Amino acid sequence: MACPVANVILESNNLNDFGFWAIMFAPGIMIALVYLIISFFFWLFLRKKYKVHFVLDIVIFVILLIALFSPVTNLYSELSRHNDEINTEIRNSVHILNERIIESIRNNEPSVMYNLFVEEVKDQGIDNIKSLYSQFSPAIEGKTFELYNEYYVVSQNWRPVQFTVLSETVADSEFYMHVNTAGNNTYISLLKSEGDFKDLVLSFIYVKMNNQWRLHVSHLGIFKIAGKTAIEWFEEAKELSGKGYNIPALLRLSIANQFIKPAPFIQYAKEKDIIDLSNKIRTKINQKHKFPIQLSNVKNTPEVCYVEPQFVQMDLFPMIKYVTKIPLDKVSELQKEVDAITAELESIFPGITKGVSHIVYVAYSEPPTDPKREYQGYRLTAEVK
Repeated sequence: MACPVANVILESNNLNDFGFWAIMFAPGIMIALVYLIISFFFWLFLRKKYKVHFVLDIVIFVILLIALFSPVTNLYSELSRHNDEINTEIRNSVHILNERIIESIRNNEPSVMYNLFVEEVKDQGIDNIKSLYSQFSPAIEGKTFELYNEYYVVSQNWRPVQFTVLSETVADSEFYMHVNTAGNNTYISLLKSEGDFKDLVLSFIYVKMNNQWRLHVSHLGIFKIAGKTAIEWFEEAKELSGKGYNIPALLRLSIANQFIKPAPFIQYAKEKDIIDLSNKIRTKINQKHKFPIQLSNVKNTPEVCYVEPQFVQMDLFPMIKYVTKIPLDKVSELQKEVDAITAELESIFPGITKGVSHIVYVAYSEPPTDPKREYQGYRLTAEVK
């Protein structure tokens, strides 16, 4: 992935205050040293020959000062601080804003967020914020959010900035944050909820304007499903596909693709890998199987139409949607049929019964192919033996 000039490795900035400003002005210091060396040799060898006036020495000295402190020489200088590296006063001031916004979401008070937003967002009117709150409020009900990560970025340029952050969950799992801001001081707060089937992440991006923090971006997204990030589901899928277990792999990839972007400005480094593997496995399955699949070894030849992921609490199970010739009110006969299908599944879809105790089924009298229609089906489970 091509990186813009302003690239910051956020996890490596363990700096004291002296180091902070030293790095901020490092490019200027380097240029000033070059100027100093040139002017020294000029003064030492050429001053008498060309009878340079003393005023020129003053001009050179002024140039040195400008080179040392001018933002022009620091055009691409940037420094970020991560979590505890951030100044406590700055950090606390943003935490207060985070708590105020979250409390306003719980109380359905969109005016609080509206008043904190930058003018560009406020100009769009409060109706957009009201719509946002109508989605946020029920989603966070009963959830507690704690700090996941936060970043304070001081920038000497006005270009889009790319940040690289190492994830806490899986080794080699990193993501980029692509942030466009209208100020030199940017603060990114990521807060997460945990302990539910879907763990959420609240993202706030603030910019400093007129010495005040103003809200630039607010987003609520999915951080984990069943306790796993998109990258963790991808890693499981990659391992299964390596064993030739394509259906189980695709089930996990379909989950990962649901929340491949926890926020619009966040991109996993392995996003392309997830998409590419999904397409590759889907192509392999379509080449091998033509749905619906007739199960000729099972009595009445039922037809498998779809295989989808299904969660029972926090556990993932394959769900088979199939067409049966048995009336849906004949439950005992349907149960015998799905037991017979389960006995055949491994030979059709290698790996589908590995690591699971049951297969979930939904039986239909006709193929459920029209997404606009509601089909009557009967749900059953079959034990994997």
